[in-house]
Amino acid sequence: MRQSEPEAGGVGTTAIVRIGEPGPAYPVDPERHALESRIEHAKTRIAEDVDRASVLVRNVARNVATNATKGLGKVGILLVVGIAFAGALAFAIIQRRHRVRLTWR
Repeated sequence: MRQSEPEAGGVGTTAIVRIGEPGPAYPVDPERHALESRIEHAKTRIAEDVDRASVLVRNVARNVATNATKGLGKVGILLVVGIAFAGALAFAIIQRRHRVRLTWR
């Protein structure tokens, strides 16, 4: 390809782009390249940290669910026992009120 023609009142570019030539078609700025490398490295570290955090959250959620289930099991047993006791007590009170009293002479 050839150099670009200057536009009316403007200045043309001096870069010549050749197809098939190895390397970038633009000049490499070492400071920009270093900054881009640091940014990519930081993004990789952030992604790893997010992955680790998600694993921790999943583990905590699993532990909470397991402990809650165990706790609900104990509460459920106490609730059933309490209901059974309340039913037996109510039955005893009702039986006492409706008891047929027999007197022997």
